[in-house]
Amino acid sequence: KTADITLILWSLAVLNQNPDAAAQLFSEICTRYQSEEQKEAFGGLIQKFLNVHEEKEEYLTLEDLSKIHQASTWFSVELGNTSLLPEDLQHKCWSAFTSREKNTSLLQKDVIATFRSLGHAVQEEVTCGRTAYSIDAVVSGKDLDFAVEVDGPSHFIGLLPTGSTILKRRQLS
Repeated sequence: KTADITLILWSLAVLNQNPDAAAQLFSEICTRYQSEEQKEAFGGLIQKFLNVHEEKEEYLTLEDLSKIHQASTWFSVELGNTSLLPEDLQHKCWSAFTSREKNTSLLQKDVIATFRSLGHAVQEEVTCGRTAYSIDAVVSGKDLDFAVEVDGPSHFIGLLPTGSTILKRRQLS
């Protein structure tokens, strides 16, 4: 299943391991994506001709596309490789990743309020143009702006950061 391939690819990105295997997985995802796009185009013509409409299972879910985006960011931004995804799939992955719901915790609100009480201008939930991650806050100082990430309990399993938190920290640094 493509979801399994996506999860393995994402895991390689989290662990920062084996870019050669990742390249093969990207290739498989691209092959399946292009095949699915062709089926959809051909099937769409047949459905139009026959005036038939049927529910079809979504090929790549928003979660799959988000994971592919994170893995692609690892492969291209972190490792400096050329992206292996076709441009339209890159765009779909970016859109899926940036469309995720943003949850602002009470802790994050308190941290932002503290910076504001100290007289700093704060922009909340700023999208990083390089990685598409949402940065919790960008604080304007006297001579420079800096990013603030507030990692509460949902970012950890026990004392260890989750895979998503590991990737975000690495890809924003």
